Formats: sequence, C-alpha cells, structure tokens
Amino acid sequence: MDKGLRSCLFLFVFYWLVFLSGCAKAESADIQFVDQDGRGHTLYTTPNGKSGLLRTGSSFVFRLDSPFKPGPDYSLTLSYTVSWDGKGAPGAGFEEASAGTLVVKLLRDPKKSEGSQVAWQLPLTYSFLGFEKPGVSYKVYYSIPIGMQEFSALLMDFKKASNTASSPVSVKLEDIRLEPLWFGFFFNEKDLSCTPFVARSADSFTIDVPEQYRGSGPYTIEFSAAELNGPLVLRTGSKGAGGYILTASSLHPLIAGALPAQPFPVSLSLQNSYNKFILRPYALPPLPANPIPADPALILDYQQALWRNPEYEVFQWDRFPEILIFDTKSYEVQDRLFKRLAFYVEKAGYRGRLASDEEIAPLHGWNAHDYRSSDLAEFFTTAEKTRFPLNKEERELKDILLAQGIIQYGSDEKSYTAGKGAIISISRESESYLRRLFMVHEAFHGLFFIDPEFQAFALDRWTHLDPVAKKFLIAYFKNRGYDTADSYLMKNELMAYCLQQNVAGAALYFGKTLPERLSAFPQHLKNIPEKDEKSGTWPVLANLFTSEARSFSDYVKKRWGLEAGRVWDIKKEFL
Repeated sequence: MDKGLRSCLFLFVFYWLVFLSGCAKAESADIQFVDQDGRGHTLYTTPNGKSGLLRTGSSFVFRLDSPFKPGPDYSLTLSYTVSWDGKGAPGAGFEEASAGTLVVKLLRDPKKSEGSQVAWQLPLTYSFLGFEKPGVSYKVYYSIPIGMQEFSALLMDFKKASNTASSPVSVKLEDIRLEPLWFGFFFNEKDLSCTPFVARSADSFTIDVPEQYRGSGPYTIEFSAAELNGPLVLRTGSKGAGGYILTASSLHPLIAGALPAQPFPVSLSLQNSYNKFILRPYALPPLPANPIPADPALILDYQQALWRNPEYEVFQWDRFPEILIFDTKSYEVQDRLFKRLAFYVEKAGYRGRLASDEEIAPLHGWNAHDYRSSDLAEFFTTAEKTRFPLNKEERELKDILLAQGIIQYGSDEKSYTAGKGAIISISRESESYLRRLFMVHEAFHGLFFIDPEFQAFALDRWTHLDPVAKKFLIAYFKNRGYDTADSYLMKNELMAYCLQQNVAGAALYFGKTLPERLSAFPQHLKNIPEKDEKSGTWPVLANLFTSEARSFSDYVKKRWGLEAGRVWDIKKEFL
C-alpha cells in the first residue's frame, strides 16, 4: 500500500472514530430539572452520567431540550449526597483538602464549555462555615444565583486534590431545580443548604453579593440559633451609605423596608451559634390577611416607599403578634380610620354613639390610637345594626380585623364578637420624637389589652394612687376629653402616661409639663397642688408620679424585659 493510500485510510479511521464518539447516544438521566413553576424537564446525558454518580475524574454534561432563562430572582439549586470512604471518616487525620474539587458550569451551548459565564465551586464539606460534617454521608443543597444568564446545559466536573492519589469522596447528584433567589446558609445538623458569597471570619458571618447577582429586592433577613448566649449584632452596608448596626437580645425577623435598599455587605456577629442566616428578596404579601411582623423600633424607620397601601401600612408586633400596629401617612388618614371609633369608645358625651362626620369634623380626635377587641366588635356591630354609613377606611379596617381574628362574626350577619388581640396607631405626620413617645404609649396600651395580669397590676396602682395625684390626673384627663367615669380607662391611661417616657423623665413631665397645661384653665386650679415658684415646678406631683413610673417600669421589666420609655428590643445605630 503506497504512502498516500495509507494516509487516506488513517484519516478515514480517525474521523470515523471522532464521529462515533460524537454520536454516543445521550440517555435521559435519572434526575429531572424542575423549573420555577414546578414542572419537570428531562435531562439528557451520556451513558456514564445517567445515574449522576461522580468520582474523581468524572465530567458529565446534563442537557436540556432548549435554552432556559428564568430571570434574576431565581437560584439553581443542586442537591447532592457526599459519601466518604473509611479514610475520610470523621476523626484523626481528616483533612478537608483531601476531598477534591467539584465544579459546575452553566452552558449556553452543551458542546462548548467555554460558553459558561462563570464556574461555581460546590462545597464538599461544611468546614468553610465552621460546622462539622455529621458523618460519612450527608446532603448538601447549593443554590447558585442565575442573574441574567441563559443556559441549556450543566457541566459537572470532579477533580481530585493535587496532593492525593485519589479522592476519598464520591458525589451523587440527586436533584436540580429552580427556586426563589436567596443567599446565606441553613444547617440542621444533618444537611447543609448554602449559597455563594457567604463566608465566615474570626468574628462574623458575612454575606456580600456582587451587584449582577442581587436580584430585584427589597430584602428580608432570617436567622436562628439554638439559644442566645449574647446579643445579636447585625451590621448592614457601609459608613456613609445608609448602613447601620442592629443590636438585639432576642431573634427578630428583619423585614423588607426595615433594611437599607442595598444592605450589602451584611454581617452577623458570632457571639451566638447560629444555624440559619438567610438574606432574600421579599415580595410583601397583600393585605388584609398579612400584616408585616416587626419590632416597634423598625416600624419607626420603615421605608414608607415600600408600604403596600400608600395611605397606611399594617404591622404586627413580632413578640406579641396579636397586637397590630397601624402607621398612617397623615393625621387625616388616621382620622378616617379611627376618629369616629375614638369618640365611640373614649370621648365623654359620645361613648356608645356613632357620630356623623359633620358632627365631629371640628373636634379633635387623637394623634395616636389604641383599641381592644371587645370595643372594636361593639363599634362594628352598632354600625351594622343601625346601617350606619362607614367610610372606605373603616370598612377596610373591619376586613383587616376579621382576617386577623381580632373581631369575629357573631351569631347573625349583623353582629361581631371579640376575638383575640388589639390595635394601635401612630402617624408619619408626628415629629420624630413624638412618634417614639406615641409608639411607647400605645404599645403599652396594646399589652394592657391582651394581658389580664397587667390589667390587675394597673388596677392596684390606680386604686392605691395617692389622692393628690389621682385628683390632679382625673382633672387633666377630663380636660383632655376622656370619660373619667370609666375606671378601666383611667387605670389604662395612668399606666401608659407613666410608662411613655423613662423614669428619669417622669418628674419633668408630671411635675411641670402637665400641670402647666392644666393651670391654663381656671376651673381646674383647685385640682393642682401648690407650685414651687422658685423652681417653677410642682414637686409633690413630680415625686408621686416618679414613684408610680418606677413601679410600672419595674413590673414590665421583670415581666417582658421592657421598661419605661422602651417597648423595642432592637437598638439601631447608624454608621
């Protein structure tokens, strides 16, 4: 055979082998790709990748029928089981470096691995987050942010460690699915769910996500720990960019609107052994059935632009979820929700009667509100039975109360009964210092409404209140328009007025501010004790009410860890 013929035969055999290798039959894999709607899609792979079992040197491509581009608010979650042989079992001599390297690439074209925008290294142990692997076999759920990437295949590549003859690890791919975007980790002592861009340092966990992978936001944070051994300290953002430090003595949901628009980086201090630290874009559920859980401190600074209703937002005190907290755009909006209710429940001369808008229009309601379930049920029952024309906001309020079980349908279609809980309200029209004071005042009312023991304590303080202090306070409340014949109302307001500022501030408030206001009305001068002209104060009132404030503060501190002037557990410091 001459040289030219041999060359042609060689080339024919070479290209035939290449053709055969390229035509190796792709089989459907034992796993499916599940999209964001829960639909399963067949994955195709070469025969040796059918089972999804990877050992050192394995490299499989899993292909979809057509390209897929889910959008920026999704993660691709790969679940896989890591199994160690005897050499890799926990104990002496175990080294993470011996596990090898598992990499996944998202491919636009399954024939071109260079079509991937980025390669993601999947964890084979838990040590990068400081957790111990729970045994010789365990599961990992790793969620990769998609960004705007389009893909039609995944390349899985498993390499041994460079300093070992082979890896003591095998990996079994179990599942591939699209899920809503999230970042962080969740460790349940058996399995680990985690994402890129989360790391552990000597003193904190940090999540810092590049802009192209962040999704659309806003964000919410979830964390959990078996117990808190020290304060929770969370740092968001950076100095000068809206970042702040949150310190709390217990765990709270940090909801969208309470965080900066772009909170990254987010760091959680390691005083406690956290098993969950998750940051995710959060689509707020609609009203009326979904108040937003939050600590009162976060409600004060919540981003108003994220309110679901531009007129008001409805929150739920996270520690006491039966208490709803309304924050309104203005006093006008707050009046449309609660003014008629205020006159019906608390105003002398109007109690038990539904006043028309025209009648109460020139009169002042309140700048903040609080109502118990029984009064709310009575108000809406009266309106229903008399066919009183409630306004749009009052009808919305009724729907929210029914959805939360604060009021319930009665035995007939025209009656309501008390459920469980209470509502309070503040307004954005109030100045910042007043919003804080009103939040404290009204939140303690909320606790009073839901707690019989607190009511009993307040009754005891009101019953044994010094006659001079009681005479003054009844006169002040009567001047404010309260129905002072209602002892329930009186003990409730005594409590809230004593607790709305810290104990140190009670002397000025009761010993100067309130008696000065009341002294402007000559008919009430007989109800005010003697003034110290030199200091311009009423020392008797200052001393009596400071003692009351201290008694109430001691009670709520022992009972709930709160104190006069503070109903929040979170301390917020801006960077």
